[in-house]
Amino acid sequence: MITIDGLVSGIDTQAILDGLLQIQKQRLDRLTLQKQEVLTKQAAFQGIEASVVSFRSAISRLVRSRGSVFSQSEITSSDDSVVTATSKGEVAPGVFHVSVESIARAHQVASQSLSTADSLVTQGTLEIRSGNGPVATITVDDSNDTLQGVTDSINAADVGVSAAIIQDGTGYRILLTADETGTDNELQITNNLAADNGGATQVLFDLNSPVQEAANSIVQLGQGAGAIQAVSQDTQLDGLIPNLSLDLLKAAPGEVVTIQIRPDTEASKTAINDFVDAYNSLIESIAQQTRYVAETDQAGVLLGENAVLDIQNRIQSALQEAVGGIDGKLNRLTAIGISFNDDGTLLVDSGRLDDVLAGRVEGITSKDVQRLFALTGESTNSGVSFLLGSSRTLPSSVPYEVDISRAAERAELTGATSLAASTVIDGSNDNAVLTVDSQQIEINLEHGTYSQAELVDLVASTINSQPDLLGRRATGILNGDGTFTLRSDSYGQTSELTLESGTLLASIGFSGGETDKGVDVAGRFLVNGVAEDASGSGRVLTGLSGNDHTADLQLLVTLSAGDITPDSEADLTVTQGIGSRLDSLLGKLLDVDNGQLGIVKRGFDARAESIQTTIDRQNETFDLQRDRLLRELISLESAISQIQNTSSLLGAQLASLPNPSRN
Repeated sequence: MITIDGLVSGIDTQAILDGLLQIQKQRLDRLTLQKQEVLTKQAAFQGIEASVVSFRSAISRLVRSRGSVFSQSEITSSDDSVVTATSKGEVAPGVFHVSVESIARAHQVASQSLSTADSLVTQGTLEIRSGNGPVATITVDDSNDTLQGVTDSINAADVGVSAAIIQDGTGYRILLTADETGTDNELQITNNLAADNGGATQVLFDLNSPVQEAANSIVQLGQGAGAIQAVSQDTQLDGLIPNLSLDLLKAAPGEVVTIQIRPDTEASKTAINDFVDAYNSLIESIAQQTRYVAETDQAGVLLGENAVLDIQNRIQSALQEAVGGIDGKLNRLTAIGISFNDDGTLLVDSGRLDDVLAGRVEGITSKDVQRLFALTGESTNSGVSFLLGSSRTLPSSVPYEVDISRAAERAELTGATSLAASTVIDGSNDNAVLTVDSQQIEINLEHGTYSQAELVDLVASTINSQPDLLGRRATGILNGDGTFTLRSDSYGQTSELTLESGTLLASIGFSGGETDKGVDVAGRFLVNGVAEDASGSGRVLTGLSGNDHTADLQLLVTLSAGDITPDSEADLTVTQGIGSRLDSLLGKLLDVDNGQLGIVKRGFDARAESIQTTIDRQNETFDLQRDRLLRELISLESAISQIQNTSSLLGAQLASLPNPSRN
């Protein structure tokens, strides 16, 4: 930067320059201060926005339609060394007495003992199978004709059978173990190895003398004359108690274990208290930023920002409004012990909340508390049930009519001819290639003689035991006329069956090439007589996203074709609880493009940017003025310097002139 020091003129030109520019500098300082104030307000507002996000997160636990915190259960076992239990959905409270009579075990057989793991064995083939699984043909030749070689080949086949070399104290044996427990997975071995010859020994497995017999788990429910026994192929039992899975740890015949199911009130209480705490934190944050203390004349950073108070008022209004469509005894927060303090925060009456959640308040259930907070639906038809909705799903001022035009169906194939009274399955009719729900598999039936019912069960269980199905399943049905029906367990367009080829098909009444696909449910909603369209996927009917009232509304429709009538099948009352209402409001406030929080943030950005633009423009003006003044002062110094030089020159010339008085 160019500077001048006034040495020529003796004037403090830098002070003059600074003085002339002081007013402009003061204006720049005021602008900088204004920008800092905007940035400080913006930071404070971002803190409030973070509190809004935290509040919405706390709400999310209360508004879930599926897996609601209000439907969770506390499940205990009186002896968890014998059996434990876990829920697989909503479980009704109750007390159940069970005994584990036996525990599932895997089938194990061993070969005879040989001297070493490298003992030579005879060559040929071994056919090994577990239950209805695939058959592994193990070829023994020069590459693997030792005890260890056979063991490795069985493991490499990967057909649900594991092999290991064990030492029994006198020699070495091959131990075969079914990978799956239960009698349905018993080992089957066809031994085609050559007889002993020379130094080679034929490996033999005695199925009649197993190391461990295959066994099922047997659980007894109750102890009376009508006690129920349930059988499972493994150590987990589902279905004995609705939506409850029993994990069986050991057999304890006769020991009664009590399984108790109670509502998990602690989870509900924690979620509600977290909701209250998050709300209070938001209100306290707004109060701190907008307060004014007259005694100290101190003001909050956001005092006067009406948008902040508007957000607070909208949230408080949503909290205070009654929930329409539900019992007046439980349509406000006060019903469960939550009230407002004078400062706008919430206060929880823990005693009242405990009584409500524990079911000690007559006429109020955990389902009622869920409806107080969540978006829920009540249907007049048990075959049409509410699943979930979104912030675009509106509560119904009058019930929505559900008009089903088509029930969901599963793929299903029925044989053209009846099954024989007795069917022999052997190498001539034991295989088939088929597709189940887009997955192609090949099955091989266990050889034997079967009745009609046994053959149907064998085909279905063999299909369902295929690992490639990955959860897809099919059901076999013996019809009254003796024909065989194969049905996919899934619904809708993804449900598919195709019998492609195989020697088995003729024995079960098919010729090959038969195929069928399921259909999705179809229907619509009627809102005050006006139709709103829906799409079907399997048995789930979903309101289209553009619907005015039923957007994203999902229903599970379990009706059959015979249940469909020309009129509507159900009336559905949709209620929007306080939590769902708040979640929708906060979602709109937080919307990046159109939400009020986003608009305020962009307003702060625009104000800060505008001030910065003014600062930049003023700086440019300041620099121009400074440069102009600097040039003028430099010119002044130059002129004074020239005058001084001229004066010195004239003085010297005058001094050199002759003295007139002497002349």
